[in-house]
Order: sequence, then C-alpha cells, then structure tokens
Amino acid sequence: MLRYALIIVYITTAFTLTGCRKESPKPLPTDNVKIFDLAPLNRKNTDLIMKTMNFDVHTFEMPEFNADILSEIWPTLYTNPLKFKNEKTFSSNHFKAAIGQMQIWQQVAENLELAGAAHKNKVSIYLQHQQPDHIPLRVIPTQKTIFYSDTKNSTNSIKAEPGNVAIKITANKIPGSRGVCDLKIQPSILEPDSFTINDDPDLTIEQGDFTNLSFIATMSPSEFLLIAPSDIAFTKNSLAGEFFSIKGKYPKIRLYLIFCTNIID
Repeated sequence: MLRYALIIVYITTAFTLTGCRKESPKPLPTDNVKIFDLAPLNRKNTDLIMKTMNFDVHTFEMPEFNADILSEIWPTLYTNPLKFKNEKTFSSNHFKAAIGQMQIWQQVAENLELAGAAHKNKVSIYLQHQQPDHIPLRVIPTQKTIFYSDTKNSTNSIKAEPGNVAIKITANKIPGSRGVCDLKIQPSILEPDSFTINDDPDLTIEQGDFTNLSFIATMSPSEFLLIAPSDIAFTKNSLAGEFFSIKGKYPKIRLYLIFCTNIID
C-alpha cells in the first residue's frame, strides 16, 4: 500500500520563494540555498489522487555560540495550538516547539541567517490519515546509553543498539474541518535496519518509549512548526544531545522546521 512519497533533497537543491523580497539576502557561506526560499510552494493544483496531508521537513545547523538567537525567535511564535502529552517532561528534556504564521517567516529567516544557520536537507512527506512515519535525523553507529528525564523528572536511560534517531510523525484529519489537521510529533530511536523508505510502519521497531515527549500541533498550509533545544545545557549522551547537538572543534546545534504544504481533503 502506497503510504507516502519520501524525497530527500540535499543542500544544493534550489527552492522557489512564495513571497517577495525587495533585496536578495546574502547567501550563507556553507549553503547555496537561501533560507528565505524555503517557504513552500502553493500546491492547491495537485495531481495527487490520494487524500493526503503534505509536509516539508527542513534541517538546519548553526554555531552553538549563536544559540541565543532563539530567544529572539520564540516570542514571534505561539504555542496555543500545541497539546503536549506532558509539557513538563518535554521541557525537562530540553525540547521546545512553537508554531508560526507564514507572514512572519521572513523575520524568522533573517534571524537564522544572522546566526549563521545553514540549511542541510529537506524531507517531503505525504501522510494519510492516522498512518505514522519516521523521518531519520542521524545514525547511531554503535551501541550507546542514552539518558532522558521521565515524568517524575528522574533520569532514565535506554541502551540503544545501532540504528537511527528519528522524528515519528502522524497526521490526523479533524472531523468537520477542512484545510487543517492535527500533526503528532514524537522523538524516536529506531532499531537497526528497521527503517527503509516505503517500509510498512507496523514493521518499524522503536527503542524505548518516548510517548510522554510527544505533542500534537494543529496546523494548516499557512503555518510552520519549529522544533529546537530550549537551551544548550544538555549532555551529548542525552536524548536532546542526539537530536540537537553536533560536537566537534566548532560545536553546532540542529533545528527542525516543518512546513505544512498542502492538505488534500
């Protein structure tokens, strides 16, 4: 059964800008793609037959020492449409999320560019109602212990086998509403070889249970979702470290932007 089409487009891919800008921004030194150009195309005229909810997931990397730019971005976004399974647990694991309207995307893009953020890749995904999919973010090459906070704010851990750190994403239609959907997001660690493109989701095996870190975002094609660290006080071997941290001589953090591109009712 066809569930979705998953396309990974790397940094050299060019995107088309939906909005207009008087002056072209200076290109990032490590990226030929302008951040402003990441706004999704208007896809109302689609040839897709199946009723799907479509999203573009973008990964950014920026210098860790510029992480404070997020303190200027968060106030421009809002969290009212987010329903957390356990907001305290989500926050105690150094995760943060918020939704923005496309009208303020250029302002967010300017801040990201100012902080030296580089666009690394894009995943386009077409989801059917209540069918989960996993978007791989990075590989766990060897067995390792990953720490996280549980609902009692106690430190817990799992011994993860080699596999993938991923975002588990499920879209649900809202009865009686058109052009809007509930997008469920959950951190996930997949077992070795359990993820391949077009696999049956029932065959995808997850390591650990991070249900309490999940949340639901009510979204329409006029909105985007930002997932980023709430701070950089996490350790490399924590769940937040696996999702957001890139260690090295010049440490970086990762951010994830999810654009709702179309809802085919």
